Amino acid sequence: MTSFIPCLTRGQESAQPETLSLVAGRAEKHTFTRCRENPALVIGAISGGGCTVDGCGWVDIYVFDGDPKNLCQKNDCCRKAANTQQVKYTANVAIFIDDHSTNILNTLIADIED
Repeated sequence: MTSFIPCLTRGQESAQPETLSLVAGRAEKHTFTRCRENPALVIGAISGGGCTVDGCGWVDIYVFDGDPKNLCQKNDCCRKAANTQQVKYTANVAIFIDDHSTNILNTLIADIED
């Protein structure tokens, strides 16, 4: 499971879960379960959360206010996570995946962009 908890500092607020729901809602060909809100502000995102996708893998989805790759690279915690985990960027969204989710990543991105 992807986790940014080590980067948290006291007093940071968590993201709004509605935006994760909107992104997940665009992925009509996939089933999202066990979703939870993630502390998006710590990585420079405006919203984020994680879910099990299709019952076989975990993804963390973060929505940024602008180009997600550029904004992620400007944030120390996000940059470190992107350098150690698989991440894909689309529109204003960054999707971090665990090692067991790589087989669904391309279909998930295509579904979100569709």
